[in-house]
Amino acid sequence: MLPTGMEVHVAWATHHRWAAGQCLRRHPTYAYALWLVLSGTVIIQSEGQTWELSAGDALLFPPRVPRDIFTPHGAEWLSVGLVAQLFGRVDILARWEQPFQWRPEEQTKEFLRLWMENIIAFFPPKTEAIQLIVGGLAKALVGLLLHMLGYDHPTLLPQWLHQTLQRLQENPAISVTELALAAHFSPVQFRRQFRAWMGLTPREYLRRYRLELARRLLETTDLTIARIADQCGFESLSHFTRTFKSAFGAPPARYRKGTKDAKS
Repeated sequence: MLPTGMEVHVAWATHHRWAAGQCLRRHPTYAYALWLVLSGTVIIQSEGQTWELSAGDALLFPPRVPRDIFTPHGAEWLSVGLVAQLFGRVDILARWEQPFQWRPEEQTKEFLRLWMENIIAFFPPKTEAIQLIVGGLAKALVGLLLHMLGYDHPTLLPQWLHQTLQRLQENPAISVTELALAAHFSPVQFRRQFRAWMGLTPREYLRRYRLELARRLLETTDLTIARIADQCGFESLSHFTRTFKSAFGAPPARYRKGTKDAKS
């Protein structure tokens, strides 16, 4: 089972067809690169190491690492850039800090090929429906990767933090004090532990979460602004309006109108 709160985004999706002798210097990216070689040979060099991939080989390449790519006899391969995070902060794929090469079994390889080809065909998504399709396929890819590479999600976060973030998703209006009590910490301990894991104080994280939730609801629903303010846990409509304008540069009503005008 994939962990609650997992979000997966596609940074790029490409079907490569390179001629013999073609080479390229790739600069570091912010996403993990998943490759599946369909034919030919691809040679990757990075930081003094070399990987040689032939038809049927897969590679998971970490972000922020430059690489030189060379096809001595020509090659064809699929490439999808993946960002997979838990609750918007924890990198699910972070344990693979080095490039990981393997040869999937035939059935697994067919799943990888089919899902990657469909992501490539729909990318970049032009409608919300297509965005759902691409997001679902990307999650399936990450799920398959985690299964193949021996994933055990409870080790990603301590139980108290995972439960805290789940409570926040279920009830965005919950207070930091209530979260601390449920986690069996004093307010000071809770703040210290939360910040150590998430890089933000509980109050900062709560504010960002509520704003992002409100933004998505403005873009994707017809709920009234007052209803969104209440559902996202803001203390009043005026407080929501001020906070939203400060974060996104426009009050909620104008922001919603702008997003609808852009889609029309």
